[in-house]
Amino acid sequence: MLKKLSIKKLLKSACSSICNMLKKNARQIIYLIVFACGVRLIYLSFYAKDNWINIFSGVGTGLLTSLVVSVIINAENNAREKRKKDEEKRFVLNDIIEISIDIYIDVIYRINE
Repeated sequence: MLKKLSIKKLLKSACSSICNMLKKNARQIIYLIVFACGVRLIYLSFYAKDNWINIFSGVGTGLLTSLVVSVIINAENNAREKRKKDEEKRFVLNDIIEISIDIYIDVIYRINE
């Protein structure tokens, strides 16, 4: 009975860790799936006949192109968000430093008096 409970806890723990990993890396997994589908469609276009060549190659290259655009846009958005956070930190820290300097100067003037 005890062994069944420990195995059940172990399976539950493994399942939750896998789910967390999938949630964390969902974007990369989707990119990988889209890339594989695009390459597969282009590969199939070499063996297709008639108008299917155009359909497979068109959809495959469209998937690859959209994948590249998505990766570039996400990289730019991440960089923009990072710059925005850095500017906010700098803005807040500058205010804190200026207030600290004003308090320090005030304390020194009071000590001198």
